[in-house]
Amino acid sequence: MLKIFNHTLILFFALFILINNNVYSNWSKVAEVNGSSCILTFGDIILVGSNNGIYRSLDNGSNWLHFVVDNTYSAITDLSKNDEYIYAGTFNGVYSSVDTGKTWNGLGPAYSILSVYAKDSTVFACIHGGGLFRSGNYGQSWTPIDGNHFYSYMLHENKIFAGTFSGIYVSNDNGMNWDLTDLTNKIITSLSKNDKYFFAANYTYGIYRSDDYGISWSESNQGLPLDHFHPYSVFAKESLIFAGLTSNKIYLSTDNGLSWKDFSNGLNINDETYHVKFAISGNKIFVSFLYNSLWYYDLSQITNVSELNNSIPNRFILLQNYPNPFNQSTKIIYSVPNSEHVILKIYDVLGSEIKTLVNDFKMPNIYSINFNASNLSSGIYFYRFQIGKDFVKTRKILLIK
Repeated sequence: MLKIFNHTLILFFALFILINNNVYSNWSKVAEVNGSSCILTFGDIILVGSNNGIYRSLDNGSNWLHFVVDNTYSAITDLSKNDEYIYAGTFNGVYSSVDTGKTWNGLGPAYSILSVYAKDSTVFACIHGGGLFRSGNYGQSWTPIDGNHFYSYMLHENKIFAGTFSGIYVSNDNGMNWDLTDLTNKIITSLSKNDKYFFAANYTYGIYRSDDYGISWSESNQGLPLDHFHPYSVFAKESLIFAGLTSNKIYLSTDNGLSWKDFSNGLNINDETYHVKFAISGNKIFVSFLYNSLWYYDLSQITNVSELNNSIPNRFILLQNYPNPFNQSTKIIYSVPNSEHVILKIYDVLGSEIKTLVNDFKMPNIYSINFNASNLSSGIYFYRFQIGKDFVKTRKILLIK
């Protein structure tokens, strides 16, 4: 019996198979939203700022309504929220809403707003051209604070981190004072984190990662084509890290930023944009391109990929075929942690065998096989997976032509 492969090697095989063989599906455009600029999600509610007000969905993106925030300056530059209010940055100050974005009230300061961030009763508004304003009473009054361009914000425990024109700053007193971290002299346009790492995006030097909660930072760019594209944003969801690059490119890391792959399949955007914002709602990740278009991607398949990576080498796994339902061709992925004889067959609803996909001895690994059903009629089918005598599993698939 062969020993189980080293976990790092298995992870490499998994990424190679799942990404390079196009298991991932395409991004989908949200046709109802035009000129998107920023995005905010909470529960099933999605708010998208645009060059013409706010688009709102109350059902995870299935239906949308449009609302105007400022009748004179219609563009929305940024969105944030606390437990009481939703805040929108505009070219005419900060606005707030208490009814999930339907109506808005102007708060000031009377400047064009670059970014807005809310934490409890504290609200920050950075203006275009540089300069930070702070409110300690939900935006009712504002106090100027020394600071340059504050592009992005991130909360960790009681510390507020800010990506700025000159590096990453941190505040331990709710934004009254700011101290420069180890990452200096870099324009940091985006910050994000998961439970283990912090991530920062710099246009010139790429993605930075910190494994000590922002004390020190190191470049993490393997696979990013920095000679051709430049990062503007980064977004972390557990071990899935997304980077928005110039030329409308999205890159994905499934190993906490150690390596990156092009994840732009299906994005068809007419005009090049340099500004990308991400947000999660349900099992979808949404990406907004500056005053252009809004797109989403179903994360359920990547979640299955993550499950597969984390489960090896402890057990056998058979993933649901993808896509499902499918038209003519679909992909089936399974893991073999021990050297075993593997049988994978297709059956119809009457239990008749249609096709044998695998009947062979397999070494420990992750495998992907394509099932072409061009000669079959639409309907329900099953695939039965057997390894040795101890593991048998059956899944249903739906063919639609």
